[in-house]
Amino acid sequence: MSAPLSIQVGGVAAPSQGIIAFPSTVGRFTLLREDAIELLVEPTWLVPGIIVRDSLGLLYGPPDIGKSFVALDLLLSVATGTPFLGRRVEAGPTLYVVAEGGQRLRRRFAAWKHRKAISSVPAFLCLPQAVNLLDRQQVELLVTSIKEQCAPLPVLVVIDTLHRCFHGGDENSSRDMGVFIEAMDYVRRQTGAAVVIVHHLGKTGTSERGSSALRGAMDTMIAMTETTVLTLHCERQKDDAPFADIGIALKPCLESLVVELETGREADDLGGKDRFCLDALRDAGPDGLTHGAWVAQCDQRGVASSSFDRARKRLVAKGRVKHDDQTGLYSVATAGPLA
Repeated sequence: MSAPLSIQVGGVAAPSQGIIAFPSTVGRFTLLREDAIELLVEPTWLVPGIIVRDSLGLLYGPPDIGKSFVALDLLLSVATGTPFLGRRVEAGPTLYVVAEGGQRLRRRFAAWKHRKAISSVPAFLCLPQAVNLLDRQQVELLVTSIKEQCAPLPVLVVIDTLHRCFHGGDENSSRDMGVFIEAMDYVRRQTGAAVVIVHHLGKTGTSERGSSALRGAMDTMIAMTETTVLTLHCERQKDDAPFADIGIALKPCLESLVVELETGREADDLGGKDRFCLDALRDAGPDGLTHGAWVAQCDQRGVASSSFDRARKRLVAKGRVKHDDQTGLYSVATAGPLA
């Protein structure tokens, strides 16, 4: 690693005027035959079961829940080869784009090193300013800066947050979001890193904010929720089974907080949409609901029919919901705080 990363940012593009394209091929497209397909290298895990190298990921949740602490713990764990929440990692350089400012980073960094008894993290770099990922000039400058100042190239890049790197755009616009996604993918292609975006929860409280185009482009989606305990819930793992919910806690350390596995209590094993669907069924009373009525109740809570069907199957499989084959009614199977 060389001197601290720095870039000079330029003007702001007008994303609504057209899609910004980043080149992915030179001169021609390469078409693969069967023998070449069989030689393709499978992606490797950066953190087994959680993050794949050379991928796009999203960590999202409500404000002030601790997403940035989780992001920093992930970055520093990979940079030092330290297990992340009990899982081994593929060690390598990391880059943290602290778009909301780095004023608190010093304390958080010091607390993490103190708790892990690590004196130095040379493989970790940060950029304490926003990069407008809707502006092609800034995105290309970011990639150039990484290539010039990171040797070897980072295996993980975290951008915290989407909102601060979306200057001048409309998060609900599929066109503007498409520009942002292409910028993320350009950084991924140029570095080979896993690129993870920290993002906020939408108004409904059931999914990430903004256009659904973002969800469609992600390889991994992790929702950070709080029920009986802070939980990391795998909302999507594109080519692998989702990892089981991970209960975590933010523990005081020095002048800040650090992330640790929650050992005092078991985490609720329900993700956000599962929880909303179960609550809708419970609110209907002990008699339960028909499939159609349950769908309608969940739709009012912002759960789309496709998401509902997956949540319904999970709830039945976990024994949290029972289905009466004769009446066709669904009802809550158990009582208690986690039911």
